[in-house]
Amino acid sequence: MDDIATLNRRDNETFPRTFTAEHKAWLKMFHRVYIGLPRERNNRMRKEWRYHIQDEFCEVFSDSLIGNSTKITKSKLDCYFRNVRH
Repeated sequence: MDDIATLNRRDNETFPRTFTAEHKAWLKMFHRVYIGLPRERNNRMRKEWRYHIQDEFCEVFSDSLIGNSTKITKSKLDCYFRNVRH
C-alpha cells in the first residue's frame, strides 16, 4: 500500500499524483459542470452530485482504485473537488 505522504501529493492541476492519465481525463469531463453548480455553503445539489461522481468513478475504475481501497479513492476525489478552482 502507498504511504500517506505519496497519497497526499498533488500535481500542478490539483490532481492527486496517484491518479493516472485515464483517471484525470475522466474527471475533466465533469470539471466544468461542477464549477457551474451553485456555490452556496453546504449546497445539497453540489454535495449529492459530488457523491454520485465518487460512486461512478469507483465503478468505472474498480480495477485501479487508489491504494486498492474505495474509501481512499473517494477521499481523494472529495479533496480534488474541494480544491477545484472556481
